[in-house]
Amino acid sequence: TQNSANISRKHEILLSKSGLVSIVGGKWTIYRLMGEDTINYIINNGLIKNTNKPSISKNLKLFGYTLDKMEYPFSVYGSEHTKILEIQKEINNFEKIHPDLPYYQAEVVYHIRYEMAQTVEDILARRTRALFLDVKASMSCAHLVATLMANELNKDSNWVTHQVLQFNKIVLDHYL
Repeated sequence: TQNSANISRKHEILLSKSGLVSIVGGKWTIYRLMGEDTINYIINNGLIKNTNKPSISKNLKLFGYTLDKMEYPFSVYGSEHTKILEIQKEINNFEKIHPDLPYYQAEVVYHIRYEMAQTVEDILARRTRALFLDVKASMSCAHLVATLMANELNKDSNWVTHQVLQFNKIVLDHYL
């Protein structure tokens, strides 16, 4: 395994014949430099008029930015963690989706309301990564997650059953 610190951070900016500017390579840790290089490329190649205004990107904060120290899983959400706390109070539920997983039931609601999650797989594989932490626990809580989702999305019990079956099939086909 290669240490990620040793991986090249080199990036290139390309201009297609159609005028599409693309940036390839690089690492997410230098996204600001990559963005600045791209804008400079566009200006230097006359693709937009240079307004001689300095970039403000060095002072911009990412969505969810906070200096607050929080416990996991709240730390993942940054300043948005307060929405999960509000949902916990709203639904009067401070329970986790499974004893062996770190995620709260209110996070399921959060992912639907603020991140457009639509399936149990989306919640357990992509939003929380629960499936990758513990396959059996994820399968065990799939019905609960589907029920929470159904309540939020105004779906019926048939939807819940279909979601659980679909999730279990994905797990059996790809993870077990």
